[in-house]
Amino acid sequence: MKIKLINIVLILFLMLLPGCFVLESRLTECQKLTSEQQIQVDEKEQQKNDLETQVKDSEAEKVLLEDILEAKNVQINEKTAELKKLESESAKIQISISPDPIILLEDGVIKWKVIIKEKNGIGVKVKSWACIYYYNFSCSRRVYDLKLENSYLPALGEHEWGMGFDDKGSIKYLAYILEGEDDNGNPKKAISDKIPVKR
Repeated sequence: MKIKLINIVLILFLMLLPGCFVLESRLTECQKLTSEQQIQVDEKEQQKNDLETQVKDSEAEKVLLEDILEAKNVQINEKTAELKKLESESAKIQISISPDPIILLEDGVIKWKVIIKEKNGIGVKVKSWACIYYYNFSCSRRVYDLKLENSYLPALGEHEWGMGFDDKGSIKYLAYILEGEDDNGNPKKAISDKIPVKR
């Protein structure tokens, strides 16, 4: 009876043994898959942490840039206020020439009128006054007119006079330049538009 029982147990053991190997193999595969998944989870977690760090760094950088921009805006506003103050305390000179363009007359003479105005309520002592003749884009000649040298352009004042001479056809454009100092000691320089001579 004992032998029979042992045989039965052995038979059962031999029948179950292959299944145990299969289960062990599956268990090993499951453990391997679990390990790989855990590695993937850890990698994803690390990526998440890296992204959070980048976001924090970006936010900190953004705050820093905003602070820098705000400081720059304050500087710009201060400089703008200073410039406006200087402009309000400085003469403004306008030089105009008419007609525009200057027309060559039938007798070969060109004539034009020059007007200088002070527009900001501050007088100007004129140090130099010149007409610039342009023969082409690379060649010009500056002719100083002494009649305005050391003259005074009063606040909101105006000087106007006519000019003209025989032209041999060489002058293409002309302009005027005035340099001086206003009543507040600011150096002033004004240049008119470059006016063409039409033939």
